[in-house]
Amino acid sequence: MGSDELALRALQRGTVGVALVWGPSLWALQKSDPSLAGLRFIAPKPLPDSPVSVGAILLANETFLRSSVDDAIASLIADGTIETILNRAKFPATPAK
Repeated sequence: MGSDELALRALQRGTVGVALVWGPSLWALQKSDPSLAGLRFIAPKPLPDSPVSVGAILLANETFLRSSVDDAIASLIADGTIETILNRAKFPATPAK
């Protein structure tokens, strides 16, 4: 399938019997489309856990901006802001330590 959403639509239609999708994508799609709430989840075992970091791209000459963004993220994690945002959104994740 070309996207997580297409895979889930195929699952709903019965075109496929199972769909393997990225957790944050499923979470977001379920928030915007209540018809996806009825999907049954199964444990991904025996697949290994796959933590995925989120990244951003900056121009190589933007070292000050890179340092500033890194510092801001570290501060937001340290003071609990990121965790509060995740909890308020009921997003199934924990901030990096």
